[in-house]
Amino acid sequence: MLERRNSERRPFRKARRALERIEVLGAKVDLVRPEEVMHHVEAAVDAAKPYLVANHNLHSLYLLRRMPQLATFFDGADLIEVDSTPVITFTRALGLQSRPFHRCTYLDWRDHFWSVANRKALRVYYLGGAPGVAQAAADQLCLSYPEAQIRVRHGYFDASSGSAENAEILADIAAFAPHILFVGMGMPRQEQWIISNRPHLRTHPAWAAAGEGSRSRSGWSAQAAAAVSASWRKAFQFQGRSSSIR
Repeated sequence: MLERRNSERRPFRKARRALERIEVLGAKVDLVRPEEVMHHVEAAVDAAKPYLVANHNLHSLYLLRRMPQLATFFDGADLIEVDSTPVITFTRALGLQSRPFHRCTYLDWRDHFWSVANRKALRVYYLGGAPGVAQAAADQLCLSYPEAQIRVRHGYFDASSGSAENAEILADIAAFAPHILFVGMGMPRQEQWIISNRPHLRTHPAWAAAGEGSRSRSGWSAQAAAAVSASWRKAFQFQGRSSSIR
């Protein structure tokens, strides 16, 4: 395991800026760097307060036009990462103050996140993926980050409000009491699940919507992401070599 604290660090802003939230194609996103995402999420965990990390990419921008109800999810997000290089390119074309390093997804802050989770012995819950896939990723992560406490549940269940399976999952999350909840069930299912169940997740400091994306031995990725919420993105967030990105 690479110890990040021994490596050189880039300077970053620790306070939110008025101009960091911009609008592109009718949707709001935050121009933040991976280090800033981790700073804000870690602060939320330390303060034991809810913090929703979401992600926007071309797919989510398309869905938002076809499913206006998804605006409820993004309106409630504390931080909205730009999960797409094409979206960054488009914002540059509009003359906005975006830079390539503002593309910010799970893969961009994955190592930082797991280093923090290991150092602070965080409880991380991942909801999503096919049966057995997320568990295999979790087993691999535990080898590199043995102090992090990881629990997973596949995303193949009846997510309708009031269903027995959904109630069982909410109870499992509550019993585990995660510091970070990643939701990675593909868009728009993951956002709809968070909208419907957010009232039951208030006790959890941070969570992130993390796209279904591809999974790898390195953990979850953010690729078809919606972060998590964080993270975490966020939720958190959060995804494998997909906790999720594009």
